[in-house]
Amino acid sequence: MLEGLEISEISNLELERTTRLDSEFYKRENLITLDLLKRHEILNLTQIVEVSDGNHNAISEKFQESGVPYYRGQDVSSFFVENADPICIDVETFHLPVMKRSHLKKGDVLLSIVGTIGKLSLVYSDEKATCSCKLAILRPFNVSAEFLAVFLESKYGQNQIKKFTRGAVQMGLILEDANQIFVPTLSNSFQQKIETLVKSAHTAQE
Repeated sequence: MLEGLEISEISNLELERTTRLDSEFYKRENLITLDLLKRHEILNLTQIVEVSDGNHNAISEKFQESGVPYYRGQDVSSFFVENADPICIDVETFHLPVMKRSHLKKGDVLLSIVGTIGKLSLVYSDEKATCSCKLAILRPFNVSAEFLAVFLESKYGQNQIKKFTRGAVQMGLILEDANQIFVPTLSNSFQQKIETLVKSAHTAQE
């Protein structure tokens, strides 16, 4: 009678921290991804990156055609965020104390957490830049930025991101779920190969 149906059986001891019971969360694809990741040593995002988001203040009246890039959700469609054509703000607004938390650094990974969830870009320039709260800022401290960006862009990263997307009218990924997204601890030589390939791609593009 159950032919063609997908069934997952989960112990109540294995429920996600908010005790989600929705069937989509425990679909077979999600369980396979988690099982594959657990074959390696894994760390959650908060163990390898600082997690925050961009500016929450209304500054649309400061938007202008040139100046300091102000990245929004629609600007993370390319792997290197500098390929985007963002709106800008003036330097004075950029240096306001309330904007400091959203200042970007080279190596930051920008992840769309509202709207088109899961899109990401790597910050690859030391130039001044900032972003809106529709983007999570992942600042690596215990992993290669290039490797992290490539992993999150892969099907294993995207599966986890989509898994933790929640909401009704407006879907979103909340920052407190970052500690439930896992990244495999692969060898330094493998990470360096990924880093070299990303750098080569950037050089070729330039």
